[in-house]
Amino acid sequence: MIGQMKKCLTAVAIFSGFITGSGAQPFLSHVDQAVFRYEGQEIYWEIYYTLQGEALAYQSREAGGFQCDLLFSLNLFRQGGPQSTRAWRYQQAVEDTAFLARDLEFIDRIRLAVEPGDYRAVLIAEDRLRPGRLDSLLFEARIDAVPQDRVFLSGIELAYKIETNFPDRENPFYKNSLKVIPNPGARYNTDHLYLYYYAELYNLTRLPDGSAYALTVSVVDSTGNPVESVPPAVKNRTVAGESSVEWGALRVGFLPEGEYSLALQVRDEGGALLATGQKHFRIKSEQQQPQPEIKTHVSYYASEFSGMSLEELDQDFAMAAYIARDVDKKEWERVGDLEKKRRWLFDFWKARDTDPSTNVNEYRMDYLERIRHANEHFAAFGKEGWKTDRGRVYIQYGAPDYIMPYPNEPDMKPYETWSYDSIQGGVVFIFADMNMNKDYRLLHSNLRGELSNTHWESMITRGHY
Repeated sequence: MIGQMKKCLTAVAIFSGFITGSGAQPFLSHVDQAVFRYEGQEIYWEIYYTLQGEALAYQSREAGGFQCDLLFSLNLFRQGGPQSTRAWRYQQAVEDTAFLARDLEFIDRIRLAVEPGDYRAVLIAEDRLRPGRLDSLLFEARIDAVPQDRVFLSGIELAYKIETNFPDRENPFYKNSLKVIPNPGARYNTDHLYLYYYAELYNLTRLPDGSAYALTVSVVDSTGNPVESVPPAVKNRTVAGESSVEWGALRVGFLPEGEYSLALQVRDEGGALLATGQKHFRIKSEQQQPQPEIKTHVSYYASEFSGMSLEELDQDFAMAAYIARDVDKKEWERVGDLEKKRRWLFDFWKARDTDPSTNVNEYRMDYLERIRHANEHFAAFGKEGWKTDRGRVYIQYGAPDYIMPYPNEPDMKPYETWSYDSIQGGVVFIFADMNMNKDYRLLHSNLRGELSNTHWESMITRGHY
């Protein structure tokens, strides 16, 4: 889409500072953009940018602290079409102007619903606390319609962080129940180890219903060669609707300084390439990397838990049942106050963070990804996938090394075996569709602590059930 996804959007140019107050330090920088399908033939054109906090003026607030105050205007020109203009006010608070010595950035996003065509967008920002002080950005882009005859991958948005189960639809970073905090500069380093990405797949019903496809996410260097130190993430999917949301993270901040690209490939179950896309990013040293104001350290107030409702907290802890100890469950029942529940759950996950030095809880991220996979692949008869036996085993032990399905064995109910070679010298789980409703129950395993029944075959053989 934007350069990398040139069949949908090709950015011709991005110019910065063509309107700037005399002698003024520019304060608009680090621009990125992505496009997504909207309604009908319309496209969402999203523009992400940063404001350099140290270049802005501030005034004190009655509530304490300080804030900047800017007036934005956006003039949108479409070749052969009408001109449109929109304006808005932007204010950002800081506790103390001493924070600006750390080169803080403020991140913002513009979302435009546009029809296919050639566009020029002029963004002008005025510092209202210093009248006449202006900065500007100019975008020129060609936006094409999303094709209807094949599987198609949207633009790729790079992010500092993605939060799940995010309820605030009015938040500018809300997307499909996620909070996607963009990284307009596309810069990562040891302080921002994880590159988060967000994309969407369309026209999946072009594939046979129930068929499988695979999304491979990898990193390539400036010459297009795979970066072996970043293992590709392969996500196997089953077609379950017309479109899907694809997001995740790769650990890239340890790479040598340089230019890289995130590469996404979608293939069908036969290995044929269905869609592909790339997004450029760079690795910069910590000395060159400003710290964004919206960056979230592992602090309670910056976490997703600080804004959760009681229902969301209960649901989150319920999904953690497979790792929670009995003492955890008893403590959870004793915590009655909403704020205390939020803090308790924050501490619960923080204690399991495998790398507290980073801005992301890798353990929680992996656990939630397993929950998502279980819900997508093992849901049955109105039951969420994570609540099923197969979902529970997948969440606790990860993806099996081998799955052997037996859906049509003579005189036997459908069943399947899962094998894990690296657990306890090699273990197996056997599941069967006992009620013929796709809810496969665990019948036997040779893993210590799991259900063991060496006569499981008699349970699924006709004449015995």
